[in-house]
Amino acid sequence: MKLSHRSAIAISVGLVFLLAVLLTYERRLAFVAILVIFITSIWAAIDSHRVGLTGYRTRIALHPLVLFNAMYLMWPVLFPWYLVVCSKIRDGTLARK
Repeated sequence: MKLSHRSAIAISVGLVFLLAVLLTYERRLAFVAILVIFITSIWAAIDSHRVGLTGYRTRIALHPLVLFNAMYLMWPVLFPWYLVVCSKIRDGTLARK
């Protein structure tokens, strides 16, 4: 399945919007936002190891632990970027190192 840049950004913006609405109406559920970011960061780290991300030419080709930390801290930027990169890897359009 090819995921375009727009689709990846739409998914991320949708998640951010959903979390923002949730936090606007119920501050006590802030842990849900943190949990979503934490879980998607773990998923990206595990998935990056599975697809061999470090073997490709991309600035996001980081060791899974480093990717997890970076994604957890900069989730709105790195999550859509990761989705696009993984889509290119699965399509075979991303160059190897």
